[in-house]
Amino acid sequence: MCDLTGSKILLVDDYPLNNALLARALPEHKIAIATNGQDALDMVAMEMPDLILLDITMPGIDGYEVCRRLKQQPCTRDIPIIFLTGLDDSASITQGFQVGGIDYITKPIDIAAVQARVKNHLILKRSLEELKQQKALLEETVIQQHLDINLARNILKVVNSAPPRQIDLNQNTLLFIETLNKSCNIEGGDHLLVKHNPRANKTILSLKDQSGHSVNCVLRSIITDLLYNDLAFDKTNRSLDDIVTRLNQNICNSGLFQADEFCTAIMAEIDHQNLTLTYVTAGHPPILVLRDGEVISLPGEDQDLRNLPLGFMAEVGFTAGSFPLQHGDKLLIYSDGLHQVHTGSKYPPLSPQELIQEIRSLLADDPNIPVSLFIPSLLTHLCGSVAAMTALCEHNTTDDDLSLIALEVEAKTYRKTASHCSKEFADIDSLIAHLFKRISEDLAVSDFASITQKVSIVLSEAVINAWKHGNRKKTDQPITVKWRFANDFSIEVIDSGKGFNFHDLPNPTTGANLTATNGRGTFIIKKFADTMAWREEGRRLVLNWRHPLAIPITHQESEVCLEHDLWAEG
Repeated sequence: MCDLTGSKILLVDDYPLNNALLARALPEHKIAIATNGQDALDMVAMEMPDLILLDITMPGIDGYEVCRRLKQQPCTRDIPIIFLTGLDDSASITQGFQVGGIDYITKPIDIAAVQARVKNHLILKRSLEELKQQKALLEETVIQQHLDINLARNILKVVNSAPPRQIDLNQNTLLFIETLNKSCNIEGGDHLLVKHNPRANKTILSLKDQSGHSVNCVLRSIITDLLYNDLAFDKTNRSLDDIVTRLNQNICNSGLFQADEFCTAIMAEIDHQNLTLTYVTAGHPPILVLRDGEVISLPGEDQDLRNLPLGFMAEVGFTAGSFPLQHGDKLLIYSDGLHQVHTGSKYPPLSPQELIQEIRSLLADDPNIPVSLFIPSLLTHLCGSVAAMTALCEHNTTDDDLSLIALEVEAKTYRKTASHCSKEFADIDSLIAHLFKRISEDLAVSDFASITQKVSIVLSEAVINAWKHGNRKKTDQPITVKWRFANDFSIEVIDSGKGFNFHDLPNPTTGANLTATNGRGTFIIKKFADTMAWREEGRRLVLNWRHPLAIPITHQESEVCLEHDLWAEG
């Protein structure tokens, strides 16, 4: 039972005898008395009461108006007001409740009724105050928890780093990469990795689906990928099946996973020299290879390559499969949340076989569709409309996390190549104008015409950078520009210099760099190109723009920038 002693009660009645009677009936409380409406408002402004007993019929401001004014102010609207009056008709009683009264007692005064109702409403007010305090504390805790979860997810980004848009496989081939990672909760358990391992000359791929959707999911994801990266990027050149077997042992023996906590996964490597895909599936949906309108499932139904999820038991070994890739192959690695995309409608989740049939039906219309366009086409088909697909990419409202790694083995076929020395033109601006004219002519007859202005800005900065910092303004050294249309529109700007440390470029928007003369061109390029990457020690700049119909970039999670690659060789 809460202690109500000392509660502050304001009595408002123009008849002094009533005020005296009520004051004697409530001896355990602190009583204040007002004899008219204006005095009542003034006294409330000076000291907030816990409850008001308010007469209606008074000279000047009546009780209804006093109540109405108090309920209009945020600081006084929660004061419980009990009307105590001789007006006992239904219209007066109804009006009392309409203006905000919490109770209504008619005269002559029944002392026992007044005491009981005052007690009940004080208890109710105290309970509401405690509930508000608990709600505020809960909200603060939730905000802090979200901050902690966001910190954990950002740590996971640092561990894995953002997937690149392209990885050079060899001189004539590159790997195009499109990813989507949308959790159904902030604590979602899907985590993906796409990274080049230059020491082994391989691309490392991983998509893991941690069990559950609790806060600890993110923490287990961090541990799992720290262990995996440590094995995948060490110098022992282990086979993939050995890496996964050791990873599973480390997870099981870490003591950080409960008996019912596990992780399904696909872990794979692409050898850049022979374009062989090596893969391990651990309780996960298969890799789908799209080739010439057909869908190849890895592993196939006739292959004994299905492994248990990670974390079930330490003693099991894992078996890897392999598959030779060729130009034009598209790979789809996905979490089982893709099967749930249908559930926004009346249909049940798709089975893996049904998903493959849906993909085959889409490929029948265009077997050679770029993977950057196939993914939004598939999601639109499953969602039922472009609007629903766009909404899904913004906020996943299904019952499971949705993650995709979509890849395509692209031949480096350039639309055109231009190589010029600046001495061939009146000045560097004339060279830039010549290059842009040629590129814009190709853009005008392509699906990328809408990005022409951005290309103009970026090309100017990239060529100036190559001429100034690469060729050191030497007019007899060539600048080569190549462009191509594939999944993205890509431009490469190659200078003839010795390269530079592009990791040390200053951020021109911070601190002392605001007045610096270098770094601004790269900042502008990053702003107007969708992706940029330096190659060949800074001598080759690769710029990419997404296809206008690719997966929409809507709300972006906070980016985490880390200058040093955790898994690069020191």
